[in-house]
Amino acid sequence: MSTRILAFDRMGTVLGESLAAGWRERGGCVLDASAGGGLACALAGAAPHGVVLTEPCLDESAFVGKALAAPDAAAEFAAELHRQTMAFLADCRAAIRAMMPAGRGYVLALCIDDFAAGILELPQTPIANQARAAALKSMAKEYGRMGLGFTMFVCQPPREMVERSAWRTHREQLKVYALRYRPVGVGGYARFILSMLDGDPTANGSVLCLGNGVMEMTA
Repeated sequence: MSTRILAFDRMGTVLGESLAAGWRERGGCVLDASAGGGLACALAGAAPHGVVLTEPCLDESAFVGKALAAPDAAAEFAAELHRQTMAFLADCRAAIRAMMPAGRGYVLALCIDDFAAGILELPQTPIANQARAAALKSMAKEYGRMGLGFTMFVCQPPREMVERSAWRTHREQLKVYALRYRPVGVGGYARFILSMLDGDPTANGSVLCLGNGVMEMTA
């Protein structure tokens, strides 16, 4: 049996690295597209079992105040959001083209819940999150009938993403999710997300919110 490949658009995120480690423990091969000219180039000739698109990296909260105050800043912000969205769509297209001949495969998109990110003073990406959710739902309608699965995971920040003291500092604000909020370890997220690769894409087009307590994500 051939080694199953799980491709990543880029490595270096806490969640992405945990997924890669978990996949290797399963005997799979990890392909890092950021080291080889992008996903389309890295997937040339490859037939991946799945493709992971890691979290958006543009901190939208850093631009909002400037964009509201100055037309030039607003145009710059819009242009960067457009570039980021088109890059995501291009990666999805590369993944679809690579997996379609085999009639199976998964595109898994990762996002961090922007509300919890704001509490913990992490980058917030609400526009990118919504754009990803809408895009994946559309792709699931078109390509799900061809055996391809598309799922987005919106995770509360894993425990390892910030210093331990931050969880204590922001404990009161995090009660919006659970009265006695406890962050989830990144390994817990990784095990659940990787389990989605074991069967048929029954959650195709879904936005799954992972974390402690109740989360809401609409698109």
